[in-house]
Amino acid sequence: DDLKQAKDTLSTVIDASPVAIVCSDTDRRIFLWNKAAERIFGYSAQEAIGQIAREMPPPASPEVVGLMKRALAGEIVRDLHVKRLRKDGTVVDVRAAAAAMYNADGTVRGVARAYEDVTDHIRATEQLRRIAHYDQLTGLPNRLTLQRELGRLLSGDGGPTAIALF
Repeated sequence: DDLKQAKDTLSTVIDASPVAIVCSDTDRRIFLWNKAAERIFGYSAQEAIGQIAREMPPPASPEVVGLMKRALAGEIVRDLHVKRLRKDGTVVDVRAAAAAMYNADGTVRGVARAYEDVTDHIRATEQLRRIAHYDQLTGLPNRLTLQRELGRLLSGDGGPTAIALF
């Protein structure tokens, strides 16, 4: 009874998490896909469970290619920024983490991965950078950018002596 209650509690926590939680066995076959994974990636649990987890989108970066291997080797991977494809073909920016899951005898039984959607954060950061450095009406570099570029050129870090802002 205690084991069933603990399992129900854990299941509720996993499904309530805003972070996508995806677990797969050593053959990369998915056996856990929470509600946040459905929302972030667009695939229902019924579509994902039993499928082989792939490194997407191709071509995957070197960090992403080895993510599963690194986790299976016992490394805990944290704060890896990667891009993934949603079911509809759009790209989502996620912060990923991965760790091996073990059997009672110490052998690896699979990998648990967590993905946090950071797409909106990245867009907002880029928009703030544009606002800080470019005129909103004309799109031309603003005074802050001019001062930074002029300072760089005057300090000798700038290569060509002409100011190429436009």
